[in-house]
Amino acid sequence: MNNNHNCSFDKLPSLLMLVIAMLFATSAEAQDPRFSQINASGTFVNPAMTGLHKGQSRLSLNYRDQWSSLLGQVPFRTFGASFDYRFYALKKDFFSLGLSIMTDEAGDARLSMNKVQLSASYMKQLSGGRGYRNVQYLIAGAQIGVAQNSINWASLRFSTQFDGTGYNAGIDNGEDLGTNFNFYPDINVGLLWYAVLDKKKSVYGGGSIHHINQPNISFLSSMSETMYSTFIIHGGGELPLTRDISLLPVVRFMTQGQSYEADFGATVRFTTRDFRDVALRAGMMGRLVNGVNSIGSDALSIVTALEWDRWSLGMSYDVTVSGLSTANDGRGAFEISLSYTQPAARRLGMYCPTF
Repeated sequence: MNNNHNCSFDKLPSLLMLVIAMLFATSAEAQDPRFSQINASGTFVNPAMTGLHKGQSRLSLNYRDQWSSLLGQVPFRTFGASFDYRFYALKKDFFSLGLSIMTDEAGDARLSMNKVQLSASYMKQLSGGRGYRNVQYLIAGAQIGVAQNSINWASLRFSTQFDGTGYNAGIDNGEDLGTNFNFYPDINVGLLWYAVLDKKKSVYGGGSIHHINQPNISFLSSMSETMYSTFIIHGGGELPLTRDISLLPVVRFMTQGQSYEADFGATVRFTTRDFRDVALRAGMMGRLVNGVNSIGSDALSIVTALEWDRWSLGMSYDVTVSGLSTANDGRGAFEISLSYTQPAARRLGMYCPTF
């Protein structure tokens, strides 16, 4: 879920620092990839965000590239894609369906995770007046799907394969490596509440549980390795600063096994009356993680976004601020998101927060 590396590594060689950081990053208690652009990857945060947008349908793409400054051609890469569609239900309630895909690959061994999930949510209106006055919804969502983990054992080298002068691939490594892949079901659930108080004033908060079935993800048939459930609490909103400028704070807290991560920050959104279909955003996110025996800063994310009519393009860069910055010169992860929202028919229109 995060790179827990906030202990002091200042005197260690860069390669050793990287190895230690990767050991933490791939421990059994830190199994979930995640995106820094929280609001641009909503269905991966909480299945209750399925269908939560101002259109009738939405297509979103996310890409994250991490450690390329150290790992060259084999960095950690995460790709996500999602599509959701909202239907009219009863009175002012809505029902939504969605499909999401995620793939994550790390290192020379090509350790990867591929996941396909179907999601559904029901949006129950709690209150609402004319226009944007005190519109409140409670949303329940669920995701069910199948995931596959795979690894390229042939690319790994073991100490038993060194013949005294160098590495010899012809020597048996003596390890019971098991299969190259496994399959397992994955189930997530979530709740979210939000209130739209005015045209540029809203608040929301929710929580989700991922991997509630705690599947076995071991490559070895003789062993069991449990995927720990991930618990997420998140929230945010929009506050008007002027007629054309608003502040969008956001926070996310994640815990999985003994690892946890807290992300918090805000972006400033700017629009003009001359170009109502265009908006610019800029802001910063901070990240705290738990290390060996302490809590420390992991990264600062610089976030920008351009909204144009039905399109939204976001870019962010994670600057490493932990002890690992000595090895990677502060260079962390690059992330990009792109979404397209299809407008809804008038009877299917709904008021929701700006994410």
